[in-house]
Amino acid sequence: MAWEEISRRVERLARGLRGGFSSLGPPDWEDIIQDTLARLMNVVHDHQIRGGSDGEVAVYVRQMLRRRALDVVHRERRAPPSDHSLADLAAPAYETAQDWRLTIEKFLQGYDKGWREIFICKLHGIDSRTIQRRVEQIHGEYISAATVDTRCARMRNALAEWIGR
Repeated sequence: MAWEEISRRVERLARGLRGGFSSLGPPDWEDIIQDTLARLMNVVHDHQIRGGSDGEVAVYVRQMLRRRALDVVHRERRAPPSDHSLADLAAPAYETAQDWRLTIEKFLQGYDKGWREIFICKLHGIDSRTIQRRVEQIHGEYISAATVDTRCARMRNALAEWIGR
């Protein structure tokens, strides 16, 4: 079975779960689906998939999706809501642009390379569709424009919390 067909089936299973997670929006579901597909690829590669029939595999994948959705719901409940824009964060607390750049670099050390690249592209004003295409061209990984926006928003909120605003 082609990976595109597996992806469509995972998306179909996710649609069936959405009603039970009304607090999650389309960008959240895009992240959940992408994460599940990545984990599913590892599980299949390592021959750890449980179930011999299509039905058993569907139950296994549905559980993966549900657990990931629950993780997102729990994380969002713990995180305080934030409307920080990047412009709000670039502040007078930093005497020079160099100080601000060093602060951002230190913050980004805690993230993997993919997250750092997306965030830096957004800092430079590159639109989400362009970032999506570049990630696909350079890394051979599909990522939706909604996922780009979600990742950037989450990092922006984490940066605001990290610098204490």
